[in-house]
Amino acid sequence: MPIDERVGRARPYRHHKVPAVPLGEGPPPVPHDGTGGAERLSGEICLTLTVRTPLIVGNERYAAKDAEGWRPASANDEQGTLGAGLGGRCIARGRQVLEPLRLPDEHGSVVIPGPSLKGMLRSALGALTGAPMERVGERHYTYRPNARWCDPPRRIDPCPAIVLDVRDGLPTEVDVFEAKKAEFDGSASMLRYRGGMEARLAGTADPQHYGLTKRWLHAAADPHGVPIARNAKIDDVVRQAWRRTAAVLADDKRGHLHGAHPDLHKAAKRDLATRHLRTVCQSPDFQIGDMIYVEWDTHSNRIVAFGHHYYFRWAYNDSVRRVWDNGAGGLVDRPQVSPTADEKRTSHPGGPPVSLTGARRLFGYAVDKTNHGVKGIAGNDGGEGDNDWSQLAGRLAFNAAVEVIAAGKADEASRFLNPSGRAGDFCVSLPQMGLPKSSAVEFYLDQSSAAPRNGTAGSLVTYGDLVHEVGGKAVARDRGGDLAGRKVYLHQPNAAGDDYAGDISAGTLLDEHAPIVRFVSRRNTQFRVKLRFAELEESELALVLDALDFGESSAAEPKHGHKLGYARPLGFGSVVISVDAVRVVRAVSGVADAALPASFELANFARSDAARTGTHWDRFKALHRLDGAPRDVAAKSGPYPTEEGAPNGPAAVLRFHNSVRQKHLRDRRG
Repeated sequence: MPIDERVGRARPYRHHKVPAVPLGEGPPPVPHDGTGGAERLSGEICLTLTVRTPLIVGNERYAAKDAEGWRPASANDEQGTLGAGLGGRCIARGRQVLEPLRLPDEHGSVVIPGPSLKGMLRSALGALTGAPMERVGERHYTYRPNARWCDPPRRIDPCPAIVLDVRDGLPTEVDVFEAKKAEFDGSASMLRYRGGMEARLAGTADPQHYGLTKRWLHAAADPHGVPIARNAKIDDVVRQAWRRTAAVLADDKRGHLHGAHPDLHKAAKRDLATRHLRTVCQSPDFQIGDMIYVEWDTHSNRIVAFGHHYYFRWAYNDSVRRVWDNGAGGLVDRPQVSPTADEKRTSHPGGPPVSLTGARRLFGYAVDKTNHGVKGIAGNDGGEGDNDWSQLAGRLAFNAAVEVIAAGKADEASRFLNPSGRAGDFCVSLPQMGLPKSSAVEFYLDQSSAAPRNGTAGSLVTYGDLVHEVGGKAVARDRGGDLAGRKVYLHQPNAAGDDYAGDISAGTLLDEHAPIVRFVSRRNTQFRVKLRFAELEESELALVLDALDFGESSAAEPKHGHKLGYARPLGFGSVVISVDAVRVVRAVSGVADAALPASFELANFARSDAARTGTHWDRFKALHRLDGAPRDVAAKSGPYPTEEGAPNGPAAVLRFHNSVRQKHLRDRRG
C-alpha cells in the first residue's frame, strides 16, 4: 500500500516507474554526417504553450540585499524591504529572488529559455520509452537503529556489551547484557561511555568529543549482572559493515558529510567534524573493556550491528545508484540509472554503441566523469582515452519561447501576479521547498511491495538495513527497495491561481531558504516556440508529437499537460502544448515533401510506437492529467505531508517523516 494511503496524506508528486529493460532501446545512434543510410525527416514543429497555473521560469537569481530598491531596516542590515515589494514588508536580506528572462522590447516580453523546454521534453520522452534516468546523483545514507526505544517482545534487541577482544581496532568478541534504555545521568558506579564515532558528551566542550549528532549521547550504562550471551563473536561481515559505515560517515562527496548536511555550513565546524570522523574511520579505537552497544538477534543469537554508543549510526546496504546483490556478495549498479549493456558495447573497437535508449537516441549525450548516468557508453568514462563516440549531438533543439502579448493586456498588471495590490509590486513570497530528500525512503523508494517484517505490520522498504553471513558469504538480510522512478509533479488546478497570495507569515518572511519570485505569468498567458528536428524516423517524430501534446492539439478542451518552471510543488507551472504546424523536409532530397503541407492533421502520422500502448502510456497520461486525478487522497495540509494538526512549514514536514521512520524502527525490531 502506498505510504500516502497508509498515513492519509497526499504529496504533490508521484513517480513514473523505470522498467529494468527499457521500452525504446533499438537501432544504433544516427550520425550527423548524412551517412545514416535511411531516408529520414527533418524540419520544425511550431508550438503554442498556454499557461494553466501561474508560471515562473527563474532564469535570474540574486539575493534580496542586491535587489534594486533594497532598504535596510536594521542596524546590522540583516533585514530590510524591497521598496514597495511584498507590500513593503520586512524580509531577511539573504532571501533569494527569482525572475524570468525578459526581452528589452517595449513590453518586456517574458522568454522561456530553450534548455528549460528541452529538459521538460527529455524527461517526458525518457518516461515514455522507459529509458534509464540520466542525472541521479549518488548518495549513501545511514540510520540510527535506536532512534526510538521499542518495548518487548523484540526479535532484535539494543543491548549494552563489554569488549573482550579487539583485532585491527574493531571488537571481535563481547559479553552481551540485557537490553536497557541508555542512562544520561548515570551514577558514579555505572560504566562510563569513553567516546568514539560521533561522540559528543553531555557537559563537555572537549573538541575530541564533538561529532555530528543532534542529541547528547548517553553518559553511562549499567552492563553489570549476568550477561545474556558470553563471549559472543562479531562476524567479519558485520565488522566490514562497520568500516563501510565509517567510510560513509566521513564521505564529504556522496556520504554523510556532503554539502547538504545541516552541521556543515560553517567552515570551522565542518573541518572539526570531518577531521574527527575521518580519524575514527581510518584508525578505529575500540579497546578491551569498552562499553559499546550492539543489535542482538534473539532468533539466531548473533550480533548484526554495533557502535560506540546507544545512538550509533549504521549504513544502509544499498545506495541511491547501487543495490546489494546476494549472488555477487556486494553492490552492483541499478539498471534504472545506468547505461544499458548495448549502450556500453560497440560493434567494433572505437565504434558507436550498439544501440541507444529513447532519450539519448533523440537528445544525444556527453560522457563525463561527474555524471555516472552516462559513464561507460561506447566504452568511454570521461577520461583521456575516450574515442569519438564519447559524445553525440541530439536531433532535437528548441529555440526560446516568447510571450504573446494579448490585445488590451500589454500592461504588466494584466500579465503578472500582484498579491499586495500595490502598483508595480509583482513580488510573491513562497514558502521553503525542496523537502523531502532522497533519504526519505517512504517516498523515493517503491513501497508498493512493502510487506510486514517478522510478522509486524507497517514497516517500510528501505535501502536495506542489515547484512549477515551465510556459509562464509555476505547476504543481505533486508533487501533494499527499488527506486520509485522519475519524479512527476502533479497538476493542482485549485492550488494556485491568479489570486495566489503567497506566504507572508512572519517565519517565512525572515526565512533565508524561502524564495521570492517576481513577474509570475498569469493563467492563459501564451508563448510561441519552434522545435527543430533533424533526421528523425516517422515513428520517432510521432513519439515526439505524442510527448508534446498527448494527441490533443485538436481537442476543444485538452485533458493533459506538462509542468514547467519553478514552484511546481505549490501548483505552479501547469502548461498545455498545442502543435500549430509541422514543416517537414526529406533528409535525402533536402526539399519540402509535396505530400506533406506546411500544416496538416497529426493523424497523418501513424502513432504506433510501442511506448504508446498498454499500461506504460496509460500511467504516463494519468500522471499528467490537468485535473490532478492521480492523487490517491485529498491533500489536507499543504504541498507536503505534515503531522496531523501541525501547521505547515519545513519543521512540520520533517516531523511527519520522522514519525513515519520511527514507526518503522520500532516495527523492524519484530
